[in-house]
Amino acid sequence: QNGKSSIFIESLDNLPGVSVYVRNDNEIWSTGEALDESIRYNQVLIVQQLASRKWTITNDSAALLISYIEKINSAIDGNLFWLTNSNILEEAKLMDEFRGDVDKALILKVTPKSDSSFHTGALEDFFNKSDIKVNNKLIHEFIDLENKNVICQLLSLSGKPLQINQESFIQGIVLKMDVPNTPNITHSFNKMISLIKESTKKLNGVLVDTSNKKIDDDYISRVYVHLKKVEQKMLSKKINPGSDNALKIFS
Repeated sequence: QNGKSSIFIESLDNLPGVSVYVRNDNEIWSTGEALDESIRYNQVLIVQQLASRKWTITNDSAALLISYIEKINSAIDGNLFWLTNSNILEEAKLMDEFRGDVDKALILKVTPKSDSSFHTGALEDFFNKSDIKVNNKLIHEFIDLENKNVICQLLSLSGKPLQINQESFIQGIVLKMDVPNTPNITHSFNKMISLIKESTKKLNGVLVDTSNKKIDDDYISRVYVHLKKVEQKMLSKKINPGSDNALKIFS
C-alpha cells in the first residue's frame, strides 16, 4: 500500500487510546506525523490502550474499534490476526481493575500548631530549599535531587499554588503525591515524610490527614505498607511507577 488513505487516520478522533502503526517488511514502525501520503507499507498494527484516567472502554467503544479494524482490513485486502486476546472488554476490565487498585493520591497536611497561620519569615526560610522548585504552573514541587524526580507537590489548603512572600497568610500546606506516577514510591514516601518532619519543626506545625486528625508514627507505618503493596502490584504488571508507561495510564 501507498499513502495513508486506507488506514483512515481521521477516524482516530473517535477512538480514545487507539494508535496505528505501519511498516514495510522489517523497517521501523511509523506512526503520527510520519503517516503521510508518501509512506509505503505492507503491515498495519493497531494498538488499543486498555485503561486510562480519561476514559473507559465500553461495549460501544469496543464495537467501534472492531468496525475500524475490519474497515482497514477490507481496504487493504489484508490478513487479520490478533497479537493479544481478541476479547477487548474482558482484557479492559482486568486492566481497569488494576488501575483502580493502584491509582491513588496521597494527601497529607501540615497546619499551624498554635497560631492561625504560619509565620512569614519561617515560611520563606523553609521554601528557600534547593529541593523545592516552582514549576511552569507556579506550583511548588519537592524534588529528589539524586535523580530530579518529582516526589510531591506543595499546595494551599484550597489546592491552588502557594504564594510565599511577606504578605503570606497561609493556614496550612497540602502535600500531594501522585502515587503511580512517582518513581520508587516507598523511597519517595520516606523522603516526603522527612520533609514533613522538617516543616513541622521549622514552621511550628502539626501533621494531619484530610480530616484534620493528627497523624502519628503508627499511621505513617500503615501508609508505608499500603504504598509498598501498590508498588509491588505495579511492578508485577511490568509497569514501573513514574515511567512513561505509567504516565500513559495515569494521566
